[in-house]
Amino acid sequence: MAEYSNSFSKQFREDQEEFLNIAIKKWKFHKNFKRNLIIFSIIGIFLLVFAIVFLVFNLQIVEKEVYYGSSCTKNQVNCEIPIEISSDMTAPIFVYYQLENFYRRNRNYFKSKSVEQLKGNVDADLSNCGDYQTNSDMEKVKSYGGNTLNKSENAFPCGEIAYTYFTDTFKLKNSQGEIVEIDETDIAWESDRQYNFKNPKGWEKFAWTNIEDEHFMVWMRTAGQGRLKKLWGRIQNDLSKGQYVLVVNNTYEEQLYSSDMVKSFFMTTTTVFGQKNMVLVGSYFAGAFICLCSIIVLVVIYFRDKRRKII
Repeated sequence: MAEYSNSFSKQFREDQEEFLNIAIKKWKFHKNFKRNLIIFSIIGIFLLVFAIVFLVFNLQIVEKEVYYGSSCTKNQVNCEIPIEISSDMTAPIFVYYQLENFYRRNRNYFKSKSVEQLKGNVDADLSNCGDYQTNSDMEKVKSYGGNTLNKSENAFPCGEIAYTYFTDTFKLKNSQGEIVEIDETDIAWESDRQYNFKNPKGWEKFAWTNIEDEHFMVWMRTAGQGRLKKLWGRIQNDLSKGQYVLVVNNTYEEQLYSSDMVKSFFMTTTTVFGQKNMVLVGSYFAGAFICLCSIIVLVVIYFRDKRRKII
């Protein structure tokens, strides 16, 4: 029996080696010069054309970033920062706030919320909220409606993500002092607005914030990096180049969350290909360059083999 088993194993190994040899010969690179030259040329031209197109559209995008954390004092209301837009900005203009060095990238932070509570269930399980379950843990004193909260009662909403909720607000004025309207609607996911964030009945008396506020919904979608950018709104009218004033309510205590966190206000235009993405442009140029190098290698191999009379 053992002899039969050994014989079968030997035959199986030999068949396997023969199959691999055939497969390797079948799938090895075939030095068909004309065919390979056409393939790499078509791919290279395709990548180069798209790289140039993306580059042209990227150069049309106008961006403006304003770092305001050091310009406004802590808890300062209506902090005014003069800014200059160097080029005309075509609507729609997307408005973001950015946080750098926001060190909350861990599994406990990402899961620190109660999904059922956010859907409006006041009796939901709060175990995922960890150390941020009660009003005392969340450091909340007043409800959204102005009522005094019981420190020992469950916070609504709970969790570390909600605890770090971004609270700064922004306004933009033109050179005549007129307010530039920023549309703050439709900034959250449609599924969040319809299903995932609902206020229960009488929520103003016990909830410390309005969870149906789209800014809150946007914040609850956590970022994967320590440098995050969140949509604040859209400006639906064109902005001419010139002087503007950014008005900030600087109420978000960055020192509480990261000692070296940096806050900024960011505006950008867009194109049919989206916002500026030089990484994509560089990737297409790199792909075109690789195809060019491959063509050069193919030409060198072709003339070498031709000189040796291999082909």
